[in-house]
Amino acid sequence: METTTTRIGFSTSTHLLSRLIRHLTRSPASHAFLLYWDEDFKRDMVLEANGKGFNLIPFDLFQRINTVVEVRDLGRPLNQGLVHVSQWIGTRYDGLGMIGMGMVLLGRILKRRWANPLGASSSLFCSEAIVRALIADGFPGASALDPESTSPADLMVFLSARQ
Repeated sequence: METTTTRIGFSTSTHLLSRLIRHLTRSPASHAFLLYWDEDFKRDMVLEANGKGFNLIPFDLFQRINTVVEVRDLGRPLNQGLVHVSQWIGTRYDGLGMIGMGMVLLGRILKRRWANPLGASSSLFCSEAIVRALIADGFPGASALDPESTSPADLMVFLSARQ
């Protein structure tokens, strides 16, 4: 298995949902993705959950249709984490979970701590996929994160505290 480091990327776009997420989270990023070197394809590949589902695409193609805000090198591979989230490749996007994230963010505005009431175990939204990969790999501190209530902005803060 490849031993290069795994990276977590953050991106945005001009779509209405992206702008709304950035506004609600006060973050430059509205989307999170896993970035790793794929030895079979001999290129950087992105694992991401978007409106089309949870998919694997080449990073150069991803960059043509998204604005990459930041890429964080974890300094280690997430081999077990990548294997764990690979079970969702090809599944639909967790749209209900994303609506539930809106409720989580509303709770934060109201100074309440609400869990996501609409998450689904059979599908993922972007930051949920990353948190699940981090937890499955035993990444330090990740077990304290709730996959269904963590936003891309939350991930940026989490990773900043570890670098």
